[in-house]
Amino acid sequence: MNKPINDIKIILNPAAAKGKAGRAIPSIRKIMDLHNLSYDLEVTKEIWYASRAAEEAARQGYAIVVAAGGDGTCNEVINGLMSYRSSEAGKDNTTAFAVLPIGRGNDFAYSLGISKSLNEAIKLIKEGKQKKIDVAKVYGGDCPEGRYFINGLGIGFEPLVNLTASRYKRISGVLSYVVAVIQIMRNYPEAIPVLLQYGEKNSVKNISTQQISICNGRRMGGAFLLGPDAVLDDGKLDLCYVNRPVSGSTILYLVTRFFRGTQKRHSFVSSDLVGDIVIKTKDGEKGLVCHIDGEMITTGVGTDQLSIHLYPHSLSVFSE
Repeated sequence: MNKPINDIKIILNPAAAKGKAGRAIPSIRKIMDLHNLSYDLEVTKEIWYASRAAEEAARQGYAIVVAAGGDGTCNEVINGLMSYRSSEAGKDNTTAFAVLPIGRGNDFAYSLGISKSLNEAIKLIKEGKQKKIDVAKVYGGDCPEGRYFINGLGIGFEPLVNLTASRYKRISGVLSYVVAVIQIMRNYPEAIPVLLQYGEKNSVKNISTQQISICNGRRMGGAFLLGPDAVLDDGKLDLCYVNRPVSGSTILYLVTRFFRGTQKRHSFVSSDLVGDIVIKTKDGEKGLVCHIDGEMITTGVGTDQLSIHLYPHSLSVFSE
């Protein structure tokens, strides 16, 4: 296959930010040209289009693939890149990943220190600042064959907030998550008995919880600092969970601490650094409602088991 004429492939999701992202195309083209960056721009047309486009871009030999959208777009693009690298043909692939944060939450971009300013985000690509970050893959739910994630995985209260916020048509950003929290507090989830299995000795923790976060980046849900100490390139995932059943008033108080990133100082919250980890319901019943990078990977009442595997320092990204 012929090598592409241009160095950069931009994959843009026009539906990101509830349809606002598509209007950023003229500005992106203008700024890319201003910085003398050679590029091709492709607009997504359906779910998982960005993943297929990214895999094809890596196969064609683009030096950089850019996700223009939100966290869901980033997730699809890295799944395409990592999928190609897992193949025999792509085992030596070095395509780098960049982000133009024009989505709703932009949590991964926040963790990378990427400005919401298009000019600053594109300038970062021009300057060539890269580092290798960790990537994780989860098996279970609607993804028995596995799906990669780069920012984080959430189970319980927080994915319900994310799902509720995504359904609002007239509000977005932090406000949508605040309104979603208020709505869910009317019927917050009950604690689920689960087993956490991880560590060198594969030890098992037996807990009953309404919230589990596994973070590569610091922020999820557009506003929650669920992994306040998380580092994208430290070879570990930050596990943070509510360690006992809590009532509505306590949940609301803990939510305020998750907003500020001070939850680890509360006795109801436990944390650890993990590599691979298995999470399963104690009784084998479904009940784990889960998202990765803001994308739901469980339907209905959830699943009974999730397995996460970490790939340290496996993807070059542009960051501050």
